[in-house]
Amino acid sequence: IVPADPPVIGGEGVDVPMAVLSDKVSITISNAAIGHTYGYKKSTTLEGLADAEVIKLDAPAATAGVLTLDIPKNSAEPTCFYQIVVD
Repeated sequence: IVPADPPVIGGEGVDVPMAVLSDKVSITISNAAIGHTYGYKKSTTLEGLADAEVIKLDAPAATAGVLTLDIPKNSAEPTCFYQIVVD
């Protein structure tokens, strides 16, 4: 597997890089690499990201390019910080 570049939120081919909906937050990256597993960390504080659990997608990226992470939204957490991770 070729090392993945750091994820780019938005970029070429992405019209809406981040969307907040009633039930989820969608974050779209434009440079997913085939064979790498993407995921995210989420915390109500910026400092909390350091120790936050990594939530991975179910499978590695099957194609290169645009990939959207749909993150469930919790109404008890009106403000959150997100970090995209790549394995």
